[in-house]
Order: sequence, then C-alpha cells, then structure tokens
Amino acid sequence: MKKDQAAVKQVFKGRPDAFRHIIEKYQPVVCAVALAQSGHAVVADKAVVATFKAAFERLQSITDAKRLPHWLCALAHKEVEILTGNRGPDLLKPRDRDPSAKLADLVWLQNELVEPLFEEMGPFSLQERKGLLLNVLCGADAGEIAAYLKIETREAQEDLARTRENVEKKLLKEIAGALAPEINSKERMVHVMREVAGEKAALKAARETRLGRQRHALLPALLVLAAAAAAVAIGGHFAYRVFLPNPPAPGVRTAQPATGDTAAGPPVLEGSGVPETPVVLPTNYVLRGRVGDSRFGDGIPGLVVSAGELRAETDPYGAFEIQGVTRGEHQVSIACGGAEISTGHRLHTERRNPRIDIQVDDRISLRFKLNGRVTDANTGQAIRDFEVAACKGAPQMLQPYPIREFRGQSHPEGLLREQFQTLGEYTVYVRATGYAALPLTFSITESWDDNSLFEFRLFRAATISGKVYGPNELTVSGVMVMPRQGTPEGTGKGVIEYMRTDTRGEFNLHGLPIGVNWLLLDHRTHGTGRAVVVTEPGKVAEVKIQLPRKGSLAGDIVVAGRPAKFADFRVSNPSVPGSRTVEPLYNAPGQYEVLRLPPGEVTVVARVAPEPGAPWFDRVFEQKGVIDQGRVCWMDFYYAQGPFSLAGSVSRRGAAPRSAFVEVALFRGENAVDRLLLDIGSSGSYQCGGLPSGKGEVTVYTTDKAVSKQDFAAAKGGMERFSKPFEFVDARQIQLDLAF
Repeated sequence: MKKDQAAVKQVFKGRPDAFRHIIEKYQPVVCAVALAQSGHAVVADKAVVATFKAAFERLQSITDAKRLPHWLCALAHKEVEILTGNRGPDLLKPRDRDPSAKLADLVWLQNELVEPLFEEMGPFSLQERKGLLLNVLCGADAGEIAAYLKIETREAQEDLARTRENVEKKLLKEIAGALAPEINSKERMVHVMREVAGEKAALKAARETRLGRQRHALLPALLVLAAAAAAVAIGGHFAYRVFLPNPPAPGVRTAQPATGDTAAGPPVLEGSGVPETPVVLPTNYVLRGRVGDSRFGDGIPGLVVSAGELRAETDPYGAFEIQGVTRGEHQVSIACGGAEISTGHRLHTERRNPRIDIQVDDRISLRFKLNGRVTDANTGQAIRDFEVAACKGAPQMLQPYPIREFRGQSHPEGLLREQFQTLGEYTVYVRATGYAALPLTFSITESWDDNSLFEFRLFRAATISGKVYGPNELTVSGVMVMPRQGTPEGTGKGVIEYMRTDTRGEFNLHGLPIGVNWLLLDHRTHGTGRAVVVTEPGKVAEVKIQLPRKGSLAGDIVVAGRPAKFADFRVSNPSVPGSRTVEPLYNAPGQYEVLRLPPGEVTVVARVAPEPGAPWFDRVFEQKGVIDQGRVCWMDFYYAQGPFSLAGSVSRRGAAPRSAFVEVALFRGENAVDRLLLDIGSSGSYQCGGLPSGKGEVTVYTTDKAVSKQDFAAAKGGMERFSKPFEFVDARQIQLDLAF
C-alpha cells in the first residue's frame, strides 16, 4: 500500500509516468472483474482500458490508498455496464492493438476457453464469478477477494469453496495459463499510458516495465544445479549396489507395505501434502419466492414447493419460504394435492427471485368460479369445443397478448368453467372454430355467486382485410397494426401488436369480436394512422387506410361510437377574418384529414347530421388547435353517447313560450365544447337523453314569435336566454326547470 500511496502522490506532483505502477499491479484484478461480468474477452480488454483511463481522471478522489483496489473494481463494473449497455456492431470488435507486440488471440480464447468456462459458471451469481476468477487469474485468497468486492471474508470463503468444487479443475488451470499474458499485458499498459500521460511517458513505461520480459537470469544457475543433481544421483546408485545387504533367498518372506483400508489415509490433493477434507456448507439460508397465476399474476395459495427434500406451502398471496437450505441456487418443483404440476424452476437464496407463473387448470382450486354455457347465437345449439382467455379490467378491444393465451376446453353441453383468486373487474373471451371471440366483462365482489351461469352466444367470425398507404400514396410494408388503447399487461409481456403489413402493404385480422374495432397503425418512417372499423358476423370488412401527411389536420370522426362523416366543417384563423368551409378527406373509416391549412392557431366548428330518433336537430363540436407544418395536428371529434339524461320545464312569464329552443353544451376539456340543439316549440318541456358523463350547461332561447329550425341560427341573437350548469356524477337523470 505504501507504493500505491507513493504512486498517487507522484501523479499529483505532475509525474503521470508514476501511474504505471498502479496499472502493472492492478491490471490482473481489473481484468478478472471485467471478464467475470462481461463473459467476453474482447469486452473485458476494452473495459480494462476504459477503467484505467477513468481512474487516472478521477484519481484526486482517492485520499486513502487502501480504497484503491475496491475503487478500481467498482470502476471496472461500471465500465462494463456502459459497454454492454450501448450494444452495436462494434461491441465485440477488438480494439486496435500494437501489431508488433506478442498478443494473445482473443477470438481463440473466447471460443475455446472463456465460453466453456461460463457454461459451467452459468448457475453462479456475478459475485461468485468475480471471486472465482480473482482466485484463478490473480491468485487472490478469500481475504483479498473480500477486500476487492467489499464482502465478508466468510462469504467469500463459501463462494470460493462452492465455485471451485463445481468447475472442472483442468479447465481452470488452462484458463489461468492461457490468460496469463493477457491479464499482464505490456501492450495494454503502454496503450493506457499513451492515452493518459502522452507518448513520452508511454515510451518510458515501455522501457522500464518488467511486463513481457522473459526471465533468463536464472538459467546458468539452474544448469549448474541440474549437473550437481545428476552427479549425486549416479554416486548414490553405486553406493546402493556396494553397501545394501544381499536380497533374500528364494522362499523367504519379507515384510510388505500395508495395503487395504487399514493403511488407507485421507486422500491427498494432487501436488500437495495436505489431506482433502470435504467442504461442509452451512444450511442456515432461506429460499424465498412466489407462485402466481400466469394470466393475471395473482398469488396461488395452498401449493407445495419443494427443493430437494425440503418443502414449504404457499400462503394466501402465493408466497413461500423454504428454510434450512445452503446458500446459492436451487431447483424447485411445485405440486398440488400430491401431484406435481410444474418443475425446473431455479431460485437463488441471495436474489430477488422472479414470480413463478403457472397455468391454472382443474387440479388447482381458486377462490372464485365462473360457470358459463357456449352456444351458437343463431341456432342456440351448444358448441362442444371452444377456447377461453381472460384478462383484468375492461379493455376497449381484445388485446394481442390474450390471443396467444387462449386455452381449449370441451364439454358435450358447451359448459365453461374458469377460476379467479382475487376481487376485481375481469373480461373473459370465448371463441371457437369459425366463430368470433366474444367478450364478457364482470366484477367479482364479496357477494359473488359461484353457481351463476353466464351465456356466451357466439357469432360467426368476421375478417378485417386492409391495405395501408403512406402519405405519398404508396403501399407501406412493416406497419404495426395494434389496438388503439393498450394495457400495462400487454406492454409488460412485450406483445402490443396484432401483426404487420406484408410487402404489399396488406394485413388480415381474423377472430376479433364483432362490432367496432379501434385500430392504430404505426410506422417508424411514415408515422401514425388510425381506423375505426365495424365488423359484421360472417363478413369481410375491406378497408383502405392512408397515413396522414405532415402539416395536416387529422383525427377521429365518430358519432355514438361508430364512424361517421361531417355535415359541415368550418375553419377560422385569428390572422384571417371570418371562417371558411373546407371539405375533409376521409382516408380511413372514421378518419378525416384537412390539407393546406396555414400554420398557427385554428378554431374548428364541425357539424354532424342527426341520427334517426335523435332528440336533437343540430349538433356542433367546437375546439381549438395549433397547426405545425412539421407534424400532424390531431384533433378528434367524438360525438359521444352515454346513459345520462336531462329533463325539465320551460316557462316565460308563467306560461309556455310560443317558440323555444334548448342548447345542451357538454364541456370536453379546456378548448372543446359539444353543443346539442333541441326544438321544443311551445310544449313547455324538454328531454335530452343519451348524454355522456361530465360537466355542462343548459341554455334556453325563447320568443313570442314563431321561429323554425332553419331560422334559429339567424334569430337567436334577438331571443331571450337563460342558462343553468349541471354535472353528471351519480344521478342518471337531472331535472332542470328553466323559467324567465
């Protein structure tokens, strides 16, 4: 440590060539740590260079030379993380090394030695791999390993005993011999010195270092000793012949060395005189884990988890603890009712083990049961063979990940059975060959009845056959077709798309539920598009979708949850007086696009025609946005429906007015309002149903003159008006009486 402290002080005094001592001493340690973490000789070589460069730049942070070994190991760990985190084509490409130096073949080392070694070290933790390589490559004992890695000496002893016992000794010996020139590389030391201290310091280091030198100084002395030994051996041979007594006569027995168990001593290690005693590992560790339902991740209670002869039962949350195991990795199996249902799971005493997800079947009994009957919606006949999938919540569409999790069930009467462990909202999908998936959303509460029977009436399957065009009106391949709204579960499982378009820009979706399907299409180069597609049983919905252009105004146009078109679309800009009517393009079902709008803030007033039976005669959606020529401006128009309604009476000076109109304004955020206009004439009352939740305002316009729907827009400025706010929270119907 004194030499380390002196080298650090010399560097601080302006002698960077003193850094050579630190590289020469700790290069094997850093190399062993980097190789243990990366598992690749090329990455380890790069990490060693990066570590010493970083150490030279941060050397002023070292105030105590005793911290230097662990500090360098920590730097090596960080540099390996940086290298492996930035994966690219050059990650495994060797750095440019001095061709005049005698270099080890890193590719050969990796293929022939490092990879076989790491196959045997696969079950070991990173700490155990580091300790083993520090011992094999650097000769570090348990105390030194503990200091390098900042762990307890006892822990280092246990790690080393376990790893050396489970790795072939011949392979370790070959690794140590083959990597000796690489971990004490003169070329790498000179390269680092050139990088941190300059060419002059690098040349000086190359002259003064002992790395790479062949030791010939002892050869003459060794030859003299060998000659003396030969002379002694010859003299001993003649003395044996002269002075040893004659051999015994034939038939005379002589004492023989003892053989068999009586003379057998403890086994001796090869190359040493120390008896090999078996390593007894402590069994005071605990193996912890959790078993969950593969569908939702909920814990499954009452399962028996075994590790060898030891076992434990899962608690109500699926957690378990197996006590009395040795430290390290163990393989566990899971059983229920004496029958093994899953095996081959590897857990570690020193890690946070991932949840073990298993498939729930009839062998496992969960807390809640769902019973159903699957039939044909047209004929009412039972469907014998069907498939079931389930997810939590009530997603807008069938997500891509449950499509891969459908499991077959069969019953002559079409009876279905599913199980759940926790309270909450669920959606179960049922499908069969030739039938579309049918969703059923329900909530499990404490009052859930296991004996309830749900009906699943399946419709014939439908297909969405689509073709996707880019903004340049050419077909695009590789477009991801996804549901409009994803779920955290789908993101966590890495399954977010149904499929991608082929080389002709086409896609075909089969088996989605009948009804409205909200699709999102995404391409890295051409951008994002949308579509709202309605499917019917047994039919193919053919759609063409064009991705919107940059600088355009685009979005959804949906009335009562189904794709529609505008009756009138007016755009105004603060810089231009008045407004102008434009004709949107409809490049996909439920999608509009408006081109050639000036950049900046715009206000859009869009009308839709009333549906048959609608209480309103005019519906106007007004909202604001900003046009940017570098991107698509998304502005959606959802003329929504809901279960709420408004009703009340209208009076003017105690009597019903001759003409009255009611405007229901639904506030849809800060910059949007949806207005519904009702003509109540002289009836003196109004009622407007099918409204969504949220806040709004009711305004009544009255006059003593007869005013028609067509004249209302021009006449409302001269009519009397009165307004009242409202908000739908719990009550489905609100009574608002309006009197002048």
